[in-house]
Amino acid sequence: MVVLNHVNGKCQITVMFHFNHNKANMSLERDVVPPPLNLALGRKAPAKKSRYMMSKLAAIVIAAFLTSCAHNTLSLMPNRTAHDNRLISTREPAVEIELPPRAVYVGADRWVLYDIADCEVHVFVEADELQRVRRAYWIQFERYIPSKPTLTYGYSGPTTQLDGLDFFVRARFGRMYEAPKSGSDLEHVLRLIRNKGFMLPKEMMNVRLAHLLDDSKRGELMIIYLEDMAPTGVTVAQLIPSGEEGTQWTAIARGLIERAKERISIRSVGAQ
Repeated sequence: MVVLNHVNGKCQITVMFHFNHNKANMSLERDVVPPPLNLALGRKAPAKKSRYMMSKLAAIVIAAFLTSCAHNTLSLMPNRTAHDNRLISTREPAVEIELPPRAVYVGADRWVLYDIADCEVHVFVEADELQRVRRAYWIQFERYIPSKPTLTYGYSGPTTQLDGLDFFVRARFGRMYEAPKSGSDLEHVLRLIRNKGFMLPKEMMNVRLAHLLDDSKRGELMIIYLEDMAPTGVTVAQLIPSGEEGTQWTAIARGLIERAKERISIRSVGAQ
């Protein structure tokens, strides 16, 4: 008999084999890195063939279950912590990110994104008294998992600096009422915001700032600053014909990037 459970955020497996009225029990609790397996056999040893079949079956079951656990959000807890309008990261990278005093922390999530990357997001918003979001801050720490050794981030294009760190920068616009891709980071971020009762505007513009953690290009710090488009007096429909290269959007994007840099402060802290 095989019993698979999640207990207190851990994956747990119990495998029980019956042979000649003897019982072998094996249990494994897994957090992120599994501890050594403990195998306790019954008083009477089974035949060699039975032992071999038992071991083979157990190996198959455990391998399959641990693969499942590796991608289960219950076993992935955020590593970074928020304090008021600040987010503290002690590694990859070791920084403190400070936002405007009006920024309210919404929450965090961590999961394996598309089965290829360890993804951790933290979200802050600035909203009015009716909880209508005017600005949002999406902070994401991401690294490709070891089982995908050939994957790297391929950012290119303009760069800017935030407190000495280089970031690839791109400004975009879009409709917030369109359904996000299932399982995407955007889907997770929108869920965090809406679960706290905040309402997003119909259209928003954003600046994506992406910092590569090292020369391997396998890890990143991504910060996305979002604003309600309504104050610009321009709609997405008006901007689509000329796209991101249009004169009207270029002027809007320039101001958006400057406001993002003014509102987001980053400083290095001691790594752990």
